[in-house]
Amino acid sequence: MNSVANAVSEKLSIDELSEYVKYIIGLFCAIAKEDESALDRRRHFLLEMLSNICNCSSFDLKIDSCGSLFENILSICVLLSNFKSNNHIPKQLREFLPGTVELSDTTRERMEDITYKLILHEFHENKYQHSFNVFQKSIQWIETSKHHLPLFKHIEEIKSYLNENSQELFQLIQGKTIQSLPDEKLRLAFQQVFVLSFYDLFVDFNRAKQYLDDLVTCVNNAHTQLVSKKKVKEQSAWIEVLIDILLSMYTKKQHDIRAIIKKIYHQIVPYVNENALKLMLQTISVENESDDEDQSDEEEGEGEEEEEEEEESIDEESEEESMENDDVNEDLRKAVEKALGDAAVKEDQEDDDIEMDDEAMLRLDPLIAEAFRSQMKKSSNLKIINEKLHHQFRVLDLIESVIKKDDRMRFVLISIRPLIETLTSLPNNIAYKTMIERLDSILRHLSSRKIGHADMPTTDTCVELFRYLTSLSGTRTKLTTDTLSKVSMFVIKLCLHVGKQEDRLAGVEETILTMYESGFLRFLQPQPPKEKSEKKKKQKKKKKMKDEGNDDEEEEEEEELSPHQSVVHPSIIKEFLLRFPEYGSRLMLSMVQTTLKENINWKKRNIVCGTLNNFFNRKQLDHIDEKLLKSTINLLVMMCNDSKSSKMESMHIITTLIQKLVLIRNPTLTEKQASALLDGLSTAIKSKPINSDKQRKQLLNLLQSFKKRFSLTINEEVMNMLTKKRKSSSTTTTNQQKKLKIDDSNISNGDVKQPVVDCRQMPFKGIDV
Repeated sequence: MNSVANAVSEKLSIDELSEYVKYIIGLFCAIAKEDESALDRRRHFLLEMLSNICNCSSFDLKIDSCGSLFENILSICVLLSNFKSNNHIPKQLREFLPGTVELSDTTRERMEDITYKLILHEFHENKYQHSFNVFQKSIQWIETSKHHLPLFKHIEEIKSYLNENSQELFQLIQGKTIQSLPDEKLRLAFQQVFVLSFYDLFVDFNRAKQYLDDLVTCVNNAHTQLVSKKKVKEQSAWIEVLIDILLSMYTKKQHDIRAIIKKIYHQIVPYVNENALKLMLQTISVENESDDEDQSDEEEGEGEEEEEEEEESIDEESEEESMENDDVNEDLRKAVEKALGDAAVKEDQEDDDIEMDDEAMLRLDPLIAEAFRSQMKKSSNLKIINEKLHHQFRVLDLIESVIKKDDRMRFVLISIRPLIETLTSLPNNIAYKTMIERLDSILRHLSSRKIGHADMPTTDTCVELFRYLTSLSGTRTKLTTDTLSKVSMFVIKLCLHVGKQEDRLAGVEETILTMYESGFLRFLQPQPPKEKSEKKKKQKKKKKMKDEGNDDEEEEEEEELSPHQSVVHPSIIKEFLLRFPEYGSRLMLSMVQTTLKENINWKKRNIVCGTLNNFFNRKQLDHIDEKLLKSTINLLVMMCNDSKSSKMESMHIITTLIQKLVLIRNPTLTEKQASALLDGLSTAIKSKPINSDKQRKQLLNLLQSFKKRFSLTINEEVMNMLTKKRKSSSTTTTNQQKKLKIDDSNISNGDVKQPVVDCRQMPFKGIDV
C-alpha cells in the first residue's frame, strides 16, 4: 500500500498535491464505525502517506507554494498532537481541517513522531524557517487557551518563559550574531538546534529551557571567538557546550530526533576540539560504571584462576572469551521452589499429596510474589542494559566519524586509551559481545592510520600512551593480543616519528627498548603460584573496605601492574621485531642470556627459540652480533640436551633455527661452534626416535649441510635412526588380536565363558584350496 501511495504522489503536480493533502486529511478526520485499534491503524497509515508526500520529486521547499503546503501539514500535526481544540480551527488551517477531531493517545504520539519527521525533512534541505514559523504560530495557540487547550505540562511556566525571552531568542536566531559567523554550516547548525529546543518545550520544559539558556551563551561565545577573535572567559569552550547539548538530545528514543542530531553534528565536526572529543569518549565510559557489581566480583575470581593457567596458554595469540547467560526460567523455578519450601511438589510426588490450610497459603503469597518480583527486576535490568548499549553504539558512530575523517593525529592518540578502558571494563556477558567486537574493530582501524598529518601530539604524550599499552600486555583483558599488538606498533611508530621531529629520538628508543626488555624478561622469570588462602584474604579485605565505605581505588592501583612491573606477551615482541628489526639485536641478546639460566622453564625457552626464528630473516643473516650468535648456540645446545626438547614442536623449532645459523654469512660459524651444534642435535635425535617423514628429511638435509660446509663426521647411529624406515603403527597392531569389550551377563547359553574375538582385527592369511 505504501508503494502504491508513493507512486500516486509522484505523478501529481504541485497544485494537485495540495488537493491530495486535503483528501488525506479528510479521510483522517472521518469518523468510522470500526473499533478504536482499527481506527488508529488506519490513521497511522494516513499519517505515513502525509509525511511521504514531502519526499516526492515534485515537492521542493524552494517553491513558495510547496513551502506554504509544508507549513500547513506541520501546523496540523503540531496542533492535533499538543492541543485539544474546543470547536475552533485556526483560520489558516480551516481549508484543510473540516472540524475538530477526537484522537487517542497512541495516535497523538504517532503525530508527534511525524512532526519530527517533517522537521528532519526540512533540515535535510538545509532550511529551518518553516519549522520556526510553525512554532511561532503555536505560541498564539498557547495564549488562546479558550479555543486550544494544551495537553502538555508546565503550561503557565512555558507562557511566562516565552513572554520574557521569546523576542530575544527570535532576534538571536535571525540576527547578526549568528549571521556573522564565518561558516554557513555552523550558522545553520545553531539555528536548527534552537528550533529543535523550541519544540522540546512541549515535551520536557526544564530540560529545553536549559538547552536554550546554554545555546544563548554558546552563540555569543562563538561570535566572540570566531568573529571578534577574542578569548572567552568561560572554562568550557562554545563547542564543548554545543556537543554537550547534542549528546543530551541524542538520548531521546525517537529515531527521527536522533537523525536530526546526527545531521547537525556532522555540520560542526570541523570545530570539534580535544575537550569535546574527550567529553564524547567519557559518555561511553560512564555508561559502564553503573553495571552490576556482583558480576564484576565474579569476574575477579575467574580472572585470578585464569592467571594460574597463563603459562600454559601464553603461546596463543588470541583468546576467546566465554560468554554465557543464565536461563531465566530455571532461576524462576528455583526461586518459587525456595519460596514454597516443603509445599513445593517434587518429581516423585503428586499434587494431591500436599494439603495446606488458608493460613499457610496466606503466608506463602508474599514469598511467591517476591520470587516473581526478583525475576521481573532481572528482565528490567536487561532492558536497561540494552538501552545503554544502543546509546553507546550511537555515540560511537559520532566518535568514529570524527576520528576517521579528521586529519588531526592528536585526536587518534586521545581516543585510544578511553576506547581500551571502555572495552576492558565491559562485563563478561553475551549481551556485550557485539559492543566488544565494535570497539575492537575501531581500535584496529586507528592502528592502520598513516602518520604525517597536521596537529601532531607531543613526545611525552606518545610515550605515556606507550607505557599504558605496555602495562596491558601481560594482563588478561577482553582486548585481544592481536589488536593490542597492532595498536602498540602504531604508537611506537608515532613515538619514533614525533621523537625525531623534536630531536628526542635517542631517549624515545631507549624507553621503548627498556620497557619491552624488562617486560619480556619478567615473563621469562618463574612465578610462584598463588595460594587459595591468599585469594580469599584479598576478597574478604575488599568486602570489608566496601562495607566500611572507604574508597578502594588506591588498593586496586597498587595491585595493578605498573609499566615498570608489567609482563610483555611474546607475540607483541615478535611483531616488534618484524616491524623494527634494527632494534632487535639488543632485545634478543638480553632475552637469550636470561633464558640460559637454570630456573627458566623449557616451554619459555621454546618460545624464545621461536622468537629467534622470526628475527633471523635474510637481512639479519648478512650480519649478526657475535654475542647474540654465541648465546644462541649455547641456548640451542641446552635445548638439545634437555629431554623435553625432543617433542615434535620443539624439535621442529630447533631444526629450523640451526638451519638458519648454518647459513650465516657474517660472521660464519667456526668449526667448534658447528661441532657443538651437531653434537647437541645428535643427542636430541637419540633421545627419542623421529616418526615424521617430513621432519626426518629435514634433519637429514641439515646433517648433510654440516658434512659439506664444515667437513664434520656424522654419527652412524644417528644416520641409521633417520634413514631406517620404522614400521607403521598399522602393521604392528594388526598382528595382535584385539579383544572386544563385552559384558559377561550378555553371553549366550554356553557354560564356558570365552572371550569373543573381533574378526575384523584378524589378518587375512589367504584361502587353502
